[in-house]
Amino acid sequence: MAERLSRRLTSARRRRFVGRSAELELFRAALGRDPPEFAVLHIYGPGGIGKTSLLREFAHLVEESGRRYAWLDGRTLDPSPPGFLAAIHTALDLAPEQTPLEALVATPDLVVFIDTYELLAPLDAWLRDSFLPQLPAPGLVVIAGRQAPAAAWRADDGWGALCRIISLRNLRPDESTAYLQSQGLAPTLCARILDVTYGHPLALALTTDLLGQRSATTEKPPPNCSTCPSAPTATSSGELSSNSSPGSGSKSSTDLRDDWQKLSNTLAGTLTIHRAILRGQGIGPCPTHLATCTGTQRR
Repeated sequence: MAERLSRRLTSARRRRFVGRSAELELFRAALGRDPPEFAVLHIYGPGGIGKTSLLREFAHLVEESGRRYAWLDGRTLDPSPPGFLAAIHTALDLAPEQTPLEALVATPDLVVFIDTYELLAPLDAWLRDSFLPQLPAPGLVVIAGRQAPAAAWRADDGWGALCRIISLRNLRPDESTAYLQSQGLAPTLCARILDVTYGHPLALALTTDLLGQRSATTEKPPPNCSTCPSAPTATSSGELSSNSSPGSGSKSSTDLRDDWQKLSNTLAGTLTIHRAILRGQGIGPCPTHLATCTGTQRR
């Protein structure tokens, strides 16, 4: 049988996944205990920080353990109790006469992933007070959203003991470097990118994608054009170069400085776009990874 495209997509995503070792170890340990040390794992952070990627990696660990999981996304379900139950019915591919709660009870070690939880705010109290307490004790629920969990999760003595809350941050420098080098970029170029992106996953991905596009299309300015210098590109070895005219020979130090300045402008533009995306979602930029867009430096 021919390989499914979904398997190729999963493989491609896993090849690009780096870091998050502490989070993976916490989840792996929970899968190995019956009942797990916690029942609900809350993960929160700004857009582009890697929440969905981490949940996908969690799902792979679930499959490796031989357990089943249900994947729900706040973007595709109605934020009401009937809408939530209907989404579980679909995710588990249940028979029309079978109720979601019956199926969950019949699969006690099921793991439920709920992504984009910020869109399910109207359901938060119902899930916490009515739905989740009916689930089997060995089960796990992983919730990912942009906002921190409501105070009621911490204030309740029961949920306070059975919840773990993770604020997802930027990748560490070594993790960011591993990601960039996996995309074929040279160490000197990786260091320059880290100076600007501070390890924000989406900023790293946008930057490597942009450099990849420029290395694939070496556009040159029209003849006698003095107002549109060519942009730098990543060569096949991952080093930075600019599109020089034939016979120009080796680069001078001024040319190299110009290349780095063009790269800095490219990165700053990428991050400015990302900041605009975040503001469009009403959450503002994360102070730890967009400092250079406002002219400040991280201490």
